[in-house]
Amino acid sequence: MIGMGDGHEFSVGGDVFELAYYAYRDPRYAAILKRNSTRDLVYAVAELPEETPTLYRNSAHSDNAGIALLRSQSGSDREQIQLGFKYGTHGGFHGHFDRLSLLSLMRYGRGFWNPESTWYGYPSFMYKFWVQPSLAHNMVIVDGKMQEPTECRPLLFHTGKYLQAVAADGSARWSNPPFLGGYDKVREIKEGTERFVPIPENHPPFTETTDYTEPVFARRLQLVTDDYVLVADYLKSEKEHTFDNLLHLRGAKPLEGVKKTGHREQFDASPLSSGQFVVNVDEYDMTAPVKLTSRHHFNPKKADGRNRRGGLELTDDYYHEPGELFVEARQLWPRKAQLLIGDYPESQSVAKRLNDRVLGDGKELASGMFHAWILGRGDLDIDVTGVKHLTLETRKDQFKRGTADTLFWGNAALKTADGKTIPLSSLKPAAVNLKALPESGNDYYGGPVRLAGMVCFDTLAAEPKDDKKLATLTFDLSGLNAVRLTASVGGDFPAGQEENLRKVTSVRTVGKEAKFLTVLEPHEGTPRVKSARAIDGNTVEVTLVDGTIDRLKINNFYSTQAKPSVELYRNGKLLEKTEVKP
Repeated sequence: MIGMGDGHEFSVGGDVFELAYYAYRDPRYAAILKRNSTRDLVYAVAELPEETPTLYRNSAHSDNAGIALLRSQSGSDREQIQLGFKYGTHGGFHGHFDRLSLLSLMRYGRGFWNPESTWYGYPSFMYKFWVQPSLAHNMVIVDGKMQEPTECRPLLFHTGKYLQAVAADGSARWSNPPFLGGYDKVREIKEGTERFVPIPENHPPFTETTDYTEPVFARRLQLVTDDYVLVADYLKSEKEHTFDNLLHLRGAKPLEGVKKTGHREQFDASPLSSGQFVVNVDEYDMTAPVKLTSRHHFNPKKADGRNRRGGLELTDDYYHEPGELFVEARQLWPRKAQLLIGDYPESQSVAKRLNDRVLGDGKELASGMFHAWILGRGDLDIDVTGVKHLTLETRKDQFKRGTADTLFWGNAALKTADGKTIPLSSLKPAAVNLKALPESGNDYYGGPVRLAGMVCFDTLAAEPKDDKKLATLTFDLSGLNAVRLTASVGGDFPAGQEENLRKVTSVRTVGKEAKFLTVLEPHEGTPRVKSARAIDGNTVEVTLVDGTIDRLKINNFYSTQAKPSVELYRNGKLLEKTEVKP
C-alpha cells in the first residue's frame, strides 16, 4: 500500500483484513489475504475461497481522500504499472503540502519514492522545514516555496483497456515554510548543539508562514499506458514567477539534450527556504527531448516499513522486492529550459559539533564553532605574514553513536608575497590524532568531498581519531614567504559513494505561465520506449522498440475553465479516448 502524508509503504494483508474477513466473510478481503505471506493466528479463517475478485488490478480514486491510483491493464501483476496521484487532504500536523503531486510509481513490486524518503522525526526542525514542504515532493512548485492548503477540483478520471487517466486543478498561494520548522532553536544552533542553519537578524516568527504570492492556478494530468506514464502540467499566474517541475530520482543522470553551464552550492541560498538543504547543484541548459536515467536498488534488511537508512548504504529498506527499478524520465516540454540536479537531503548520520582553530607560531589567528551536517562551513582568509609554524586544529563532539567520519579542511592554500599559490596538501605536515584517509582526495568512505555544497578538489583530513583530544596539522612555512591562508573547514555531505544518491531534478522556467510534459518509464533494465517527443504543447509521440508509435493528444488542457480529455492513437488509428467528467 502506498503512503501519503507521513505515511509510508506497508503490507496491508495482515491483522486488519484478517479481522475483517473473520467478521464479514467478504471475498474482497480474502483476495488481499491470499497475497500475504503470513496469516494471523487468532482471527485467521483457515479456508479462503478459491475464486476472489482482483480489485487490486483496477484503477480507482477517492475524491474525498483526494487520491487516485492508475493501474495498467495488460500483462502480469509484476509488470503492471501503478501510478499514485494526490489532489486531496494536506497540511496540518501530519499532512504534506503536495497537492497535484506524483505520489507513487510502482512496478515489479518496487516503488521509486514515498513521502518518508527523508525522515528526520517530529522533534527536528527539518520536519516542517523540509519533510512536509512542497519542494520535497514530485510536483511543480512556485518560487521554491510551499503550497497553501486549498481545495482542488477533480476534472477527469478514466479507466479503459489501454489508457488510465486522472486530472485535477486548483489555485493556491505559495509561501516560505515556517522558519526553522516552527521551533525556536537559535540558542542551540549558536551553541553548536543543534544542526547549523543560518539565522537572519530579522528572522520571521518561528510558527508563521511568510512572503505569500498571489493565488497561482495549477493543473496536472497523469495517465498510464501498458508501457509508460505521461504527466502534463499547466500553471498560470498574474505576476512573473519561477516554476520548478520536480522529480526525486536515485542516481539521476542526464543522458541527452543538455549542456552543463555551471554549479551552485544550494538550490536556493535563502535561509528562509527549504531549498537551502538541497546542495551540490549542477546547472544545465536543456533542449527537449531530454532523457534522464535513474537506478533504484532495493535491499530490504528491516521490515519497519520506512525508507530510512541506518548507515551510508544507498538502498531502500522497506517493503519491496529485492532488485532494481530503473526509471527513465523524458522531459519533452518546454523545448528550452534550465535543468537543475542537486543532492536530496538524505538523513545520514553525519551531524557533529566542530570546533576549529588556526594558530600561527602558537598564537590564535582564527577560530570557529558550529554543528556540521548538510550545512555549516567555516571559510577562512587569514594574514600569515611572518608565520613560521602554522597549525590547523579541530575538535569534535558527537551527540549520536555511529556518526560517520566527515571532517575536512577543503581547498586550503597559501598565497606568497610574489603571487604564487601553494596548496597546503603539497606540504608535509606533522599530524597528531588524525584519522588517516583510505585514499587521497576522497572522503573516508571513497566518495568525493563536499562542504555545504562546495566541491573540494584538494583536501586535508580534520577528523580526530580520539574524540576527547585535539587533532592537529602543523606546517613549516619557513622560506615560503607566505602572506595569506585561504581554506574552508566543515563536514562532508553526503558521505561515501554517490552513484545511487537520490537527486532533486528540476526543469525550471520563468514567466507568468508554465507548461510541462514528462514521460516516465519504469523498467528492470530493458526499456520498451525507444524515443519520445512533443509534437506541440498538446501532443506527445512515443515510439516503442518494437516499432509501435503511440500519439497522445490532450484536449482543452491549457485552460482555467475547460475540462481536459485525452485521445490515444496507435500506429495512426484512434485506440481509445477519455470522456469529460461531468
